[in-house]
Amino acid sequence: MFRDLLFEIPIYNCSQEEWTKNEESRFREYVKLRKQPDEEPKERLKQFQREFDSHDDIIWLYNGIIGWIRFVVENDFIVAHLYRINNKRIPKIPKNKTFEYVGRRGKEQIDANMSSVDIGNVLKKMIDSISSRSEFKNRFVDRGFFDRINNYIDWQKIILP
Repeated sequence: MFRDLLFEIPIYNCSQEEWTKNEESRFREYVKLRKQPDEEPKERLKQFQREFDSHDDIIWLYNGIIGWIRFVVENDFIVAHLYRINNKRIPKIPKNKTFEYVGRRGKEQIDANMSSVDIGNVLKKMIDSISSRSEFKNRFVDRGFFDRINNYIDWQKIILP
């Protein structure tokens, strides 16, 4: 069976906006706990930010990943496979991540007569269909990169022999 990796889409516990709000809230709590009334506010706030950043080794972009969807070409099909953290309950900030293959989540046939735009639309529909499933409730399937590059890729050359 011919298998060729097209791309992968990360799945996060929450969106970057939610993450940023939570981090800002955590920073306000950090400041509240450490603030001394007689200190210069601006300079102390800068110091708090440096201290907070140095203790916070979690960044949203990669550490927040709880899974991914891998899109591959298998013969004349595009197939989406799901990998995710194998915990029943996913913590807010997963530390010791072990990912497992969960299974196929989509399969669409590609015709040699399809244009690159048609193939891109098939991929968009697959991503939308997969991310609307109940197993992705309260999860963020990050299709931002795909949306930025989709119109510039010649899917025919990549997928069709």
